[in-house]
Amino acid sequence: MKLARLDDAGELLAIDEVPPDQWVESANAVPLPDDTDLEPGRARWDRARKTFHIRPPTGAGRPMQQLDSETIAAIALGFLALRKSGQHFPARTQAWLAEWMRSVDAAGLIDRKGDPL
Repeated sequence: MKLARLDDAGELLAIDEVPPDQWVESANAVPLPDDTDLEPGRARWDRARKTFHIRPPTGAGRPMQQLDSETIAAIALGFLALRKSGQHFPARTQAWLAEWMRSVDAAGLIDRKGDPL
């Protein structure tokens, strides 16, 4: 059987495989279904509700949150200002910026040469 090993705060530290006859009930061990998808470091056991709370991933591998058009415009205008000052960007950034400049989101924010208004 699978067993969640918890710290005193309920944070999931590890998932151990334990023979059913060797499992000992404890505040820091919770039995799990064999097909669990929990990951150590990303879940906390709620002792009162007897359930895990999952935290979204952080850092590398974390999905980027969807940005609103105002935030994207601010980023793009910042890139344009930096480019005008002579800063060079990777090809991927240049391609994204060129695409944004052709989008309806850029209308009214840049002139025909691509300079911010």
